[in-house]
Amino acid sequence: MTRLHPRHPTILHALLAGAEKGHHAPTVTLAQDTRHQETLRHDTLLDAAARCAAALAEHGIRPGDRVVLCLPTAGPFTTAFFAAQLLGATPTAIAVPVRFGGAAGFEGQLKDLLGYLRPAALITTPAVITALPHLADTRLIDADTLHTRALDPGAPAHPLHLPDSDTLALIQCTSGSTGTPKGVMISHANLAANCEQFTTALNWTPQDTTVSWAPLYHDMGLITGLMCPVYAGADTVLIPPTRFLRAPAEWLHHISTHRGTIAAAPNFAYGYLTTRVRDDELDGIDLSSWRVALCGAEPVKPATVHPFVERFTRWGLPPHAFTP
Repeated sequence: MTRLHPRHPTILHALLAGAEKGHHAPTVTLAQDTRHQETLRHDTLLDAAARCAAALAEHGIRPGDRVVLCLPTAGPFTTAFFAAQLLGATPTAIAVPVRFGGAAGFEGQLKDLLGYLRPAALITTPAVITALPHLADTRLIDADTLHTRALDPGAPAHPLHLPDSDTLALIQCTSGSTGTPKGVMISHANLAANCEQFTTALNWTPQDTTVSWAPLYHDMGLITGLMCPVYAGADTVLIPPTRFLRAPAEWLHHISTHRGTIAAAPNFAYGYLTTRVRDDELDGIDLSSWRVALCGAEPVKPATVHPFVERFTRWGLPPHAFTP
């Protein structure tokens, strides 16, 4: 077996390498819809993460602590995630409740998860903080306030200390579909090896652009949507999963607009596009740049694949782009 030699020992080394390109640095774009987006170059993101890390330290977060992120796909997630790593803490991403009609049930599940993970803090939205007033045993941090602080050039920044490869990079929670979610401890070496394998297998280069709606609390979204692009020094465009579910054609519009080359989704999403998107929603769409349409995280069904490829080749999708 050929020994793997990651080009970056950790994802933070990769982010720093991108940041050193200055005005030519790769970007992370958070697109709330087709009209509203926030773009962070890697140098801007690294500086913001350092300021966010300083703010977390003021909240009492220390190296080795665990920090839970209950956040949607938006700027506050990216700054808080990398800030926790810069501080030497371990981030864990979990889903944000779509609605709070069943807040009591969500609060019970969250208490169980927090009791299992024992985090030093929960970073979340003001809405979640308001809806869950009884989490007295957990430090709650407002992500919007944290992100505002992170983007303030005058705010103090935490010193840049790159981690050792054998330290924890993150804890990935299992879905919990067959029982209580379990936390999988992933070291920086594990994460770098996984990114190296992915990017090598797909010839993922700085010329690629990823367009992802997969949730960042899921490993497909976190790894293919954020970690691999940062590792490869490439651009990425992140879309909230709720936008895809409400308006699936927007994913294709973003791929066309940003000339996306790599995009990943589970099997159901390709069937969802085929059956839910109308032809009149595809005016002006050009999918010819989409060279890798990754499919995974659940069984891949030929009955889904063939209609998707047959339909969207009419809008430029390369016939061999689909990659199970």
